[in-house]
Amino acid sequence: LGYSKAQYEVGRMYLTGIGIQQDYADAVLWLVISKKNGGTDAQRLISQIDIEVISEMTEVAERCILSNYNYTSCGVPDKSVK
Repeated sequence: LGYSKAQYEVGRMYLTGIGIQQDYADAVLWLVISKKNGGTDAQRLISQIDIEVISEMTEVAERCILSNYNYTSCGVPDKSVK
């Protein structure tokens, strides 16, 4: 499950909003996962995003990796609750 290029592309799509609703938290999640799986392009995009979001989603990304990418057990914030 270490497809860093695909993970980078998902993160980039969330970051730009191209093909999917723009979401910086999900962008950081997928970019951090990509970086931790050896993706070299992800760091460049991560550096452009708010540090608070990066910190929170880095923790979430680490939980996702540890849970073998079980998205529901990663602790991703529920965006449906305002």
